[in-house]
Amino acid sequence: NFMAFLVLWLLFFSFKEIKENRFLNLEDTFLFFVLYVFILMLNLLWAKIAMVSLYLAGLILSLFNTGLSVIFKPNPSVVYGDIVLKIGSPCSGTVGIGLFLALLFFFLYLDFDNIKKKKFIQYSMLGLFGIYLITVLRIMLLALFVLKYQQENVIEMFHSNIGFYLYAFYSIVFFYFVYPKIIKKANQ
Repeated sequence: NFMAFLVLWLLFFSFKEIKENRFLNLEDTFLFFVLYVFILMLNLLWAKIAMVSLYLAGLILSLFNTGLSVIFKPNPSVVYGDIVLKIGSPCSGTVGIGLFLALLFFFLYLDFDNIKKKKFIQYSMLGLFGIYLITVLRIMLLALFVLKYQQENVIEMFHSNIGFYLYAFYSIVFFYFVYPKIIKKANQ
């Protein structure tokens, strides 16, 4: 986590320095530290986030009579026969939510003077809700994949890639449509 923070810090500051021709300052470092601490706190809540996500996914999947079941103890999991799909910390959605927060912060940081702050906050809340729904969708897709293929190596391959593709696709679409709405026009 610290290495990720350090990389983000250096990446964001290099963009800001290029934009404003200035060096790092204490205020910027503090803002990134606050973001880092918030993402760490989010990771501490992974079990709660996983349980709520799994509950919602299980509720939706139960409508389709799939034969899948969800268990919450000892670990949040989707079960189908002998196959148990455990939801751990990285699978709970906290990484996707944290990266999405970092992207939001990145856009705010780069264009702070040109961003409509109230609109930014409104769309950020909507975006965070959407990224959480992507987490629920990811769990549902993994569960359905388990149901269809029931082979551990196929499931591992799908599991390793689906999250990245869903989160990346959502983030690109979100920022493509939202960014023009939160930027002040030239005459404002």
